[in-house]
Amino acid sequence: MEKSPQQESCRRGMDKEFDNLKLKNVWKLRKLPPDKQLLGCRWVYYLKRDENGKVIQYKARLVAQGCSQVKGKGTQYSKPRCPQSSDEKIEMKVIPYQNVLGCLSFLAGRTRPDISYADNIFSQFQNNPGLEHWYGLLKLFGYVNKTKHYKLRLDCRCIDIVSFSDADFAANIDDRISMGGQFICLANAPVTWRTFKEKLISLLTREAEFMSMVECMKKITWLDNIMKE
Repeated sequence: MEKSPQQESCRRGMDKEFDNLKLKNVWKLRKLPPDKQLLGCRWVYYLKRDENGKVIQYKARLVAQGCSQVKGKGTQYSKPRCPQSSDEKIEMKVIPYQNVLGCLSFLAGRTRPDISYADNIFSQFQNNPGLEHWYGLLKLFGYVNKTKHYKLRLDCRCIDIVSFSDADFAANIDDRISMGGQFICLANAPVTWRTFKEKLISLLTREAEFMSMVECMKKITWLDNIMKE
């Protein structure tokens, strides 16, 4: 059987995509640990057309099969976990949720910015908290107590700015808005970090990652201007 022109064009697109992945060191070969799951991948093909609808390029993209990824076992703090019946609401009234939350909010705004994200999450349920929210708040209080002696050490030998950004994808089950995060180091120590709710609903994982990266670049530009001054 003879190969069709479209098949040859798709093959060239696959070779180009594969060469780009190798050039950018997208992956490294490792032995799969016995307790880990391997995610597969597949090729996605699409056509690039000009303004007249004529095909000008055959493109191929190698994508991971994220649908086979095992979801985390973390607790989802959402509105359905709030008390619904009057008996449940009366039971929660004797729990000092607002008092503990106020203490943690005081610390988050002054000496403990690392708990700002968690404090913001629990603040969304202060009018009608559930038992899971209360237990999560106690865990946060325990974290603050265990890390109260932690300090940041700056290395004067290196003043380079190193940054990281990341984002989930529609993890909030209430509105499906993605959460972005950034972590910026100066002198080998974290100087600013932030977790935030993105302003738009992302339809693709790369959209969520890109918006998080843009916010991170804003902070890097601000720090760079300060260093130049």
